[in-house]
Amino acid sequence: MSDNVQNTHASRPLVEDRSAWHLVMQWAEEQIQFPLLCDTLAEQFGNRYVYADWKHVFDAGFTASEDGRDACIAAVRSAMDTSISHLSTNKDDQPSASTSASGHHAELSLKSQGKRRKLDSGDSPRRCKRVRPSVHRFLDLEAQQEDNEEETTDDEEQDPFVVPDGTIEDGPVTLSRALDYLDAIAERFEDSTGDRSEDLVSDDEDTIVLDTTGIWEMIRDWITDFQYGKYPKIQYWEDFISDLAFNRVDELAHYVYPVILRPVSAPPPLPSVSPASPPSQDETVTKMWFVRIIPASSASYIASMWNKAGLAASEHKLLRGRVTVSTLDPSTFLHALPPSHPSSVHSYSLVPAEEYVRLFGVAAHKPQVPGWYKILKRGTYKGDLGYALSYNAASGCLDILLASRNLPDPTCRDRDDKIGQDQKARCLFKPELHGGAVQPSIRGMACYSYKRHTYISGLLLLQLTKTQVEPVLTPSPHQIALHVGSMVDPAFMAATHARYNRQFWKERDGVLVCDAAHRGKRGFLLTITMESQSATVQLLEGGEYIVPLSDLQCHHVVGDVVRVIEDPHSDLRNIHHQAIGKFGNVSHIDFDTDEITFMDSMGEIRVPSFLLESYVPDQRLWTPFSSLSPSVESPTEDIQSGDIADVVAGPHVGVRGAVTSVHHLAGTVQLSPLPPHLGPPFNIQRSSVTFTPHPQALKFSHARGYDIRLGDHVVVVRGDGVGKTGVVSQVDLDKKVLKVAATWNPSDVFTLPITRFTRSDAFRNREDENQCHRSKEVLIIGGHYKGWRGSLVSVGKDTCVVARGNSSLGTFETSVVVVRGERATLNGILLTPAQSIEVSDAFAQGERPEVVNRQCTPPPELPSQPVASSSFTPWSVDGDDIAGLNAPTPTSAFDFLRHPSVAISLQRYRAVFKIKPGWKDTYANRHAKTEVPDPFQSPSGRAPSGHIAVCFTARTKGATLLHETIPERCLEPVAPPQKNTFCMVISSKEGGEGIGTILAVKKTSTKEKQVTVVRLDGTPAAEQSLPWDRVIMVERPS
Repeated sequence: MSDNVQNTHASRPLVEDRSAWHLVMQWAEEQIQFPLLCDTLAEQFGNRYVYADWKHVFDAGFTASEDGRDACIAAVRSAMDTSISHLSTNKDDQPSASTSASGHHAELSLKSQGKRRKLDSGDSPRRCKRVRPSVHRFLDLEAQQEDNEEETTDDEEQDPFVVPDGTIEDGPVTLSRALDYLDAIAERFEDSTGDRSEDLVSDDEDTIVLDTTGIWEMIRDWITDFQYGKYPKIQYWEDFISDLAFNRVDELAHYVYPVILRPVSAPPPLPSVSPASPPSQDETVTKMWFVRIIPASSASYIASMWNKAGLAASEHKLLRGRVTVSTLDPSTFLHALPPSHPSSVHSYSLVPAEEYVRLFGVAAHKPQVPGWYKILKRGTYKGDLGYALSYNAASGCLDILLASRNLPDPTCRDRDDKIGQDQKARCLFKPELHGGAVQPSIRGMACYSYKRHTYISGLLLLQLTKTQVEPVLTPSPHQIALHVGSMVDPAFMAATHARYNRQFWKERDGVLVCDAAHRGKRGFLLTITMESQSATVQLLEGGEYIVPLSDLQCHHVVGDVVRVIEDPHSDLRNIHHQAIGKFGNVSHIDFDTDEITFMDSMGEIRVPSFLLESYVPDQRLWTPFSSLSPSVESPTEDIQSGDIADVVAGPHVGVRGAVTSVHHLAGTVQLSPLPPHLGPPFNIQRSSVTFTPHPQALKFSHARGYDIRLGDHVVVVRGDGVGKTGVVSQVDLDKKVLKVAATWNPSDVFTLPITRFTRSDAFRNREDENQCHRSKEVLIIGGHYKGWRGSLVSVGKDTCVVARGNSSLGTFETSVVVVRGERATLNGILLTPAQSIEVSDAFAQGERPEVVNRQCTPPPELPSQPVASSSFTPWSVDGDDIAGLNAPTPTSAFDFLRHPSVAISLQRYRAVFKIKPGWKDTYANRHAKTEVPDPFQSPSGRAPSGHIAVCFTARTKGATLLHETIPERCLEPVAPPQKNTFCMVISSKEGGEGIGTILAVKKTSTKEKQVTVVRLDGTPAAEQSLPWDRVIMVERPS
């Protein structure tokens, strides 16, 4: 840099220096601390930095920072604009007006209109020597050097890459030099994109001219990034441009970022020397990533640059500093970061497929074809799964193939075993059964027309818009069983099966590597990373390698212990339904059919390999990507805040309280007595109490494990952080912990033991369950009104309103109110035995008749001889006194549901009940069916005591299937209303049909209230007619 320019910069105040303002802006954006800012300014600018000149800027920034970082940034930017505008008005201090940012914006706008700006040579000295030829940058410089030596003389004066003799390039690289480079590159770019003469190559046929348009476009974008970015590191790009001008292209590989593939909708890129190979079919599945940008103010800029690079990116509307970007691998958007923001990505996570919000609206890609889609709006087919055959971009419609629900089965009238089957069940179109007209084949598949519908390879063809479907990445094998049977795209079906099975891979599973480098080698999994869809594999004959999951295949050998994966979508039509959950040792592997035979306790079971997972017999529950462990049962629990404790020793013996805090070092716990009026909280030794975990906390059971899965909403009810809510993102049964994404901030993830949580729906059910107690008699057991009885008017989460006898309404805590006949308070805290007796006595006193005042008379004289039927011995018990204690326990009308034979039958059939008034008036007298396979287990969890898990059709539009738990008192068994239905015996008779027997109804009599039945195989039953009160109507699940 020349001496006069150096003197100009040295005499100019520092507040007019852009590089100093960049440091101050970094402080305003909280990237550097204030002491570091002062030290950096003093070290970099020396005596030019005067604190008094900057004091008003710092004071304004500190004052505005009280309103937030944005206010501080605005205050500093306002001060910077004032100084910059003052600088632009001082003509003597500026070398040229073209170096200002506003002038540069004007020049770029002129260039966009096709006008070329002429560089003003001014009074600059003539540059007498050229270091290297710069006109033909990508030619063979040695062959062209002598021919171009005289031609470049006229360009030396304007060429920014020519350094005059005697000039020393020292000092910091300024923005004006970057703008000069940008101007020169823009002109070069216009030359390369303008009209090219066909005689360029004919002048010198020995010279190979490369297409440099793409390279110049990349350079222009990069320099523009630095000009308007926050971190101007021009020195790096000056070295790049110099090497680009004076070296060969193949020597610049270490400067160039990987090229990002353009989307299909974008115009094709210009020809390149080595075009990239198209991605494979298995790698074209678009994924969505949730990226956090720091500083948050750069999120919009980075999103725009990602969009320019061909990635579909958008800012989150609610969370500042968050960007959603759609791409296959996170390394793609990391490499596409602007060079001015190389470290702005703080963290990122993969968005689950079910959380995509209108994937087609977020991503600019067309729908994935072939692919799986769930139908959202189509009447009978709502919720069904379809296969995307093609996509019409003009109409925006997808051609979906799915199994029809409107094909009748003519054989139902002729076969007794099909009586009562669901006529709307999914099935394939069969020409020999349904008929239809033959149509021209489509893609080599048979096509038929039947009842104004088109069937391709047995599947119904529907045309749906993108708003009527949503993508499904990994359907279960049973969901696509009919598609597999139709033989549509067998390769894609096999890939879907493999992708489904990969969800259940675990560490230490045996795999077979299928990539080109290690094809055919065996190994086992060390780690699995779903974000990058890769796994670390330890080869049996080699080291550790990171291999994509698509290049791995699960490898079982004879003797391995395997289990059939539990498919929640499976039903009786699945030929492997009865084998779900069974496990055993592999005895045979058929490599031709890819089926595996294993030995179960009942015999051999043969299933496809994609339905199997590795299994350890003593582990009751698996979740995907969990490592092996001997058992998942909870270890011995320690007392935590939120538990209920009973004092068994010390001065407070007999007191029950809620644990408010635990001091592990001191070995003490703090208890709050229940009810609270018994006294203030007190500390007691841990050894002096016995505790009961929170009644709603997750517990391990051998039947259902912890009954928690990915995506469940949970709330902390024990230990630290009580009340925190979130969504389960990972279940680690080895460490027995849950990784939960917080509700208030999805990027905030916390990990706690499983037994500290409960599902939030179960946590809210307490309030919903209390609604049925309204208008019931209650007793207040604590506070000023202790012992008062009244009626429950309303109930909330923590408080309730009670009408106290003839007094006015009062508001009480749910912890001090007990409903008549209940053993717990309204907030779910169980009563102690002493409290239960007191509550029972208090309610019983209200039922005692009033004692009539009688005339006082002297007591009668005692008999001289004792009565024979009574005893005066205090050590003997009169039989009349204990006669009521041995009375039989009252039975429920629904006890037959717990009979072992009935439980087995209800695994395959649904019992039908009628909803009585008193539960929900809108559903009174409607029919409800029990859940399969357990009438006391709903999809959301175990049914409460005295409730039955049922399902029924909603009254709302769409007729969705609702799953509820209804009290037994609100249900009534339904008798078979007509013939050709099924019934189950619920009450046996000596010599008759046993309880739980399923019979076919041949006739029903409303007058006599009895049914005529036969066995399912058509043979006569032991009792040809049964009264209605001994049977209940049952149906096969659809």
